[in-house]
Amino acid sequence: MNLAAIAERNRGVAGDCDSFALIWFGEGLGLAVELGGTLIRGARGGAGEIGYVTVGPPGSAPAVELQDLLGEAGVLTLAARHGLVGTRTAADAVAEAARVAPNPFLDDLATRIAWALAGVAAVVDPALIVLGGELATAGGDVLAARVAETLRDTSPLDTTIAVTGVAGDPVLLGALDAALRAVRDTLIDTLRNAVTAA
Repeated sequence: MNLAAIAERNRGVAGDCDSFALIWFGEGLGLAVELGGTLIRGARGGAGEIGYVTVGPPGSAPAVELQDLLGEAGVLTLAARHGLVGTRTAADAVAEAARVAPNPFLDDLATRIAWALAGVAAVVDPALIVLGGELATAGGDVLAARVAETLRDTSPLDTTIAVTGVAGDPVLLGALDAALRAVRDTLIDTLRNAVTAA
């Protein structure tokens, strides 16, 4: 997630933000938060494991983890409940629903996503929350707009929501950006030391 966030900062929609959160929806669920140019890693490196957060949506018992609601299996179950039974993947279901808006499945998915984001928005108050991963890309701006509208109903903060702007593999691109920065910093330090020694 942190590598994907680096790519989002350098190549995506977060370039001009002083703070942002990237939430990833795919087979799994993850979160990266950058505040003032610093990625938050946590005391044990576990910051961003949002999939383990337990929630209790209305009418559910017992409470469930966000991963169960927003991971691949949970989204496919929700799609089937809305009659989208011919889709092979959750991303296929989301893409199909986004083409027919308004769509009750997309509305319910946006509500689930807003539950996940409400805590992030309230605790961190980022300038931007980026939706990343296969599901976010499949839903595109239609899903982002529904999430933003639903989040406004559940949070007093006016948080901007956007879909990732990274084309290609964000983890690979983030690793490349991090490696290039490390090489550049090493070269600058080497030159600085050479000048000082001279």
